[in-house]
Amino acid sequence: MKARQKPKPLIITEADRVFWNGIAQRKLLITRCRSCGQTSHPRVMCSCNDPQLEWQEAAGSGCVYTFIVYHRVYHPAFSGETPYNVAWVQLNEGPLLLTNIIGCGNNDIRIGMPVRIVYVEEANGAVLPKFEPV
Repeated sequence: MKARQKPKPLIITEADRVFWNGIAQRKLLITRCRSCGQTSHPRVMCSCNDPQLEWQEAAGSGCVYTFIVYHRVYHPAFSGETPYNVAWVQLNEGPLLLTNIIGCGNNDIRIGMPVRIVYVEEANGAVLPKFEPV
């Protein structure tokens, strides 16, 4: 039986395009509000209702905010990878990023664990931001 190719991330908005283009170049880009200075994962408007956002490169480090370990396959392309984790990482700049923690066992992941970004190229050509323990 041939392994199914993993789906590529969907690109829906201009903000997503800029973010994913940065990831492909091994750069983690976040937005910063020119009015209040708040940083965020790409979006079109700040929570202060100002649309004046600018892109900046994040350092790529942070900590595990929360995570879950899946033991069930929800997409056939992931059938050989269970159990796998899905984590929210809080970047040092503030925003949360949905990702995976690699480079350690699922039982070793802890909330608050310091992590840094790793760019992983999948078989389908997509580059994904994942994180590993520091």
